[in-house]
Amino acid sequence: MHKISKIVLYTIIIILIIPIFSSSASNWSKFQNDIQNTGYSTDEAPDTNNIVWTFIADDGIQDSPAIVNNNIYFASSKGTIYCIDDSTGVQIWNYSGSNPWYSSPQIYNDMLFIGGNQVYCINAEEGNLIWEYPVGLHVTSSPAVEDDRVYVGTWNQGLLCLDANPDDNGDGIINHYEGFGAIDTDEGIDDPPIALYDLIWTFQTSNMVISSPAIYEDKVYFGTRENKMYCLYKSNGTQVWNFTINGWIDSSPTIYDGKIYFGSYDDKLYCLNALNGNELWTFSTNGDIRSSPAIFEDKVYVTSYDKNIYCIDAQSGLQVWDQPYTTSNSIQSSPAVADGKVYFGSGKKVFCIDAYIGSKLWNYETGSNIESSPAISNGKMVIGSADKKIYCFKDLPISNNPPNTPVKPTGITNGYINVEYSFSSLAVIDPDGDTVYYQFDWGDGSTSNWLSTPSSSHIWAQSGIYEVKIKAKDIFGSESQFSQSLEIEISEQAVTSELKITTESSVIEGQKFSVTVKDKDTLLPISGASVSFNNELKTTNSYGIVDFYAPQVETDRTYSIIAIYSGYEQKDTSIIILNQKEKKGWIYGTIYSYDGIPIKGVKICAYKDGEYDSSNCALSDSDGSYVIDLVEGTYVIKIEKSGFTSAEKGDVIVLQNIAQQLNFVLETSSNPGIIDENREQIDNAIQEGTIGAELNINKDGYEEIKYADVSILPEAIDIKSNKLTLKINGEEQTGKTIVITANKDVLAQGDFQISYDAVKINQADNFLDVIDPTNDGSLAEYYIIKEKDQTIILISNPHFSEHTITISSIVEIISVTYAILLFLLITVIAILLFIAPVYHFYFKKVKE
Repeated sequence: MHKISKIVLYTIIIILIIPIFSSSASNWSKFQNDIQNTGYSTDEAPDTNNIVWTFIADDGIQDSPAIVNNNIYFASSKGTIYCIDDSTGVQIWNYSGSNPWYSSPQIYNDMLFIGGNQVYCINAEEGNLIWEYPVGLHVTSSPAVEDDRVYVGTWNQGLLCLDANPDDNGDGIINHYEGFGAIDTDEGIDDPPIALYDLIWTFQTSNMVISSPAIYEDKVYFGTRENKMYCLYKSNGTQVWNFTINGWIDSSPTIYDGKIYFGSYDDKLYCLNALNGNELWTFSTNGDIRSSPAIFEDKVYVTSYDKNIYCIDAQSGLQVWDQPYTTSNSIQSSPAVADGKVYFGSGKKVFCIDAYIGSKLWNYETGSNIESSPAISNGKMVIGSADKKIYCFKDLPISNNPPNTPVKPTGITNGYINVEYSFSSLAVIDPDGDTVYYQFDWGDGSTSNWLSTPSSSHIWAQSGIYEVKIKAKDIFGSESQFSQSLEIEISEQAVTSELKITTESSVIEGQKFSVTVKDKDTLLPISGASVSFNNELKTTNSYGIVDFYAPQVETDRTYSIIAIYSGYEQKDTSIIILNQKEKKGWIYGTIYSYDGIPIKGVKICAYKDGEYDSSNCALSDSDGSYVIDLVEGTYVIKIEKSGFTSAEKGDVIVLQNIAQQLNFVLETSSNPGIIDENREQIDNAIQEGTIGAELNINKDGYEEIKYADVSILPEAIDIKSNKLTLKINGEEQTGKTIVITANKDVLAQGDFQISYDAVKINQADNFLDVIDPTNDGSLAEYYIIKEKDQTIILISNPHFSEHTITISSIVEIISVTYAILLFLLITVIAILLFIAPVYHFYFKKVKE
C-alpha cells in the first residue's frame, strides 16, 4: 500500500474513533468513574478554583457524585438522593427514602443504583423507585453495574449479584419460579413471591464488605474486613482466588493493565496479578489507606491517613515524586486524575496538584470536612462536603462579564414565624448572552440554591427584621452584585379567625386581576394581609384588595392564591390562567436626578407605533425603580415628572421573557407651578393605589389612564356650555379617587358645580383630604387645582358600581345670567328713550 494511501486510511480511522472516545469521556458514571475504578478522565479539568455554583442539600455529603448526560447524581447523609443540572446546580428531582444512604451511585441505562439500608434502583430521568432489595444492615459499598447485573457489597450478606432489570423478559411480572408452580423466566433465584427484585447469586463473607467492587473481563474483585481481597467469576459468584493481608480492606480495588491495586489498614498499597492473585509489590505509608487508588499514565495515586498523597510507578512500586504532597489533615477522599492534574479532599479543603511533579496548583476551603471523592466531566470538577454543599469548579473563559444586577425582590414586608413566604424578582440579561441563574439571601444566614428563575420561598424560625436580596450568575460562575434589599419583619403568630378570599375564576395571561381578603364572619375587608400568587407576595390595601398580573403560560394552568394575616388561619383559593398568543418581556430600571438621588413618582410610559396604552405605564417607587411588562416589539419610552425635564429613548426592543434594564437621569426644571407641586402628591397617591383612574381632556378628544379596575368614559363634552358628563364604573364596595385634567378649551377657569348621580357634591378644603387613603369615604367630594390654562379636578368616590358625574362651569352660568339682565336693562332703556316719548306725543295729540 502506498504511503499516501496509508496516511489517508489512518486519518479516516482517527476521525471515526475520536467521537467514540470523546462521547464516553463526557460521563463519570460511578465512584472512581468506571467499572475498573481507575479514577481517571480524558476530559479537560479546571486549572483554577473558580466556583461556578454550589448546591445546598438537606445534610452533609460524604460520598461521591456521578455525572451522566449533564446531570449530577448524589445522596446526602440524611437519605435524600438528588439529581441536579451540572451547568447550573439547579435541582431536577430528589427522592427521599425512609433511611439514609451511604454509598455512591452508579448510573446505568437511565437507572440509578445506590446502597443504604437496602439496594435501590431508581429511574434516573424522573426520580421514582423501580425496585429495592432488602439487606437488613447498611450498604456503604458503591454498586458496579455491567451487562444488566448489579454487584454490590453489604455489611451482613457478603457480595450480591442482582438483576438490574428484573422484568427483562417484558411480561410485567418479576418473580416466576418453580417453587410456586410457575416457570422462572427471569434470572433470579429463591426470590419470595412478592419481591420487587431478582437476586442472581450471593457470596457470603464473615465480615463487612465496605469496598466497592471492580469488574475486569469475566471477574469481579472486592475487599473485606476479613482482611481479604477476593476474585470471583461474574456469572455465578464462584471464587477464583483470595489474598489475605494484616488489615481491613475498605479501599476499593483499581484494575489496570492486568494488575489490581488497593490499600489497607496495615498502611500498605498492594499490587497483585489480577488473574491469579499473586503479589507483585507493596508500598508502605505511615497511615491507613482507606481511599481507592487512581491510575494515570502508568502511575498510581493514593492518599493516606498520614496526611500525604503519593505517586507510585504502576510497574515497579517505586515512588515517582521525591516527596509526597503533604496536607494538614488525614485524607480519606479518593483522588481523581484528569488533564495532568490530581484532585482530592483533605480536612475542609479541596486540593488540585500537578500530576507529574506533585506541586500544588490551587486549593479551596469549604465549610466542613471532605470525605467525598471528586467527579470530573466536560471541564468541571464536582465534589461534596459535610457542610451540606456540592461544589462545582470550572475555569472562566478568557473574557466573561457578569449578568446585570437583579431588581429588588417583591414579597411580603410583614409575616410570621414558621410560615412559608414566596419572593420574586425579574429575569435579567447577561451581556455575553449566557444563561443566567439566581440565588436569594434570606437575611438569616441562609441562602437558596441556584435557581433557573428569580423566584423562591423561605420559612423563618425566629421573629426579627430580615433583609431579602437576590443576585444573578452566569454558567461560568460570574456573579452580579446583590440587588437592593427588601426589608421584612417576622413576628409571632396566634391563629383565632378565618379569612375569606374572592377573585375571578379565570384570567388571560398578562392581564391584571384583583384579590379581595375579608374576615369570613364579619365580611369586613382586611388591610395589610399578605397574599401570595405565583411566587409573588403583596399586601392588601385599606379595602382588602391587592392586584396581580397573570403570568405567561404555554397552556391553560391553575395557580394557587394564599392569604395570611395575623390572628387568622391561612386561606387559599385557585385561579385559572388562560393562554393567549401575545408573549411579553419587561423593561426595568432606576430614575435618578443629576446629583444621583433616586426620584420617586416618575411616570414612565412605553409607546408602540405611536399609540398610548395606560397598561404600558408605571410610576417609580421610593427607590426610583420601575418595572413595565410589554408585549414583544419596539417601543419609545417617555419619562415625565413635575419639576423635572422630560426624557425619551427610542428603539427599545422588548423580547419574550427577557428583562431589559433602562436607567434615566432627569434634570430639574424651573418654576414648577401650583399644579406641578401638587402633582407629586397625586402621583404618590397613584402609587399607593388611592387613585383609580385619570382622564385628560382637550378639544380634540380624551385619554384615559387606568390605575385600578376603574373606568372613566366621557358621555358628553359640551365645549360651548363648558359642561362635562362622565360615566364612571368600578368594582362594587370599593372606593377610589378619579382625576380629571382639562384645558381652558373644555372648561373655563372659573368656579365649578359638580353633581354625583344628579346630587350636588361638596368641595373639600384640602385636596390631600380627597386622596387620603385613610378617609372613611362616606361621602363623595371634590377638589379643584387651577393654573394658567389647565384645571385638575379630583373626585373621591366612596363606593363604586356605575355613576354619572356632571361638571359645569359657573362662569358660563353667571355669564348667561348677566346677559339676561343686560337684555332686560336695554329693554327698559329703550322703552324710556323711544317708546315713552312716542307714547307721550300720541296722547298729547289725542287730547288736543
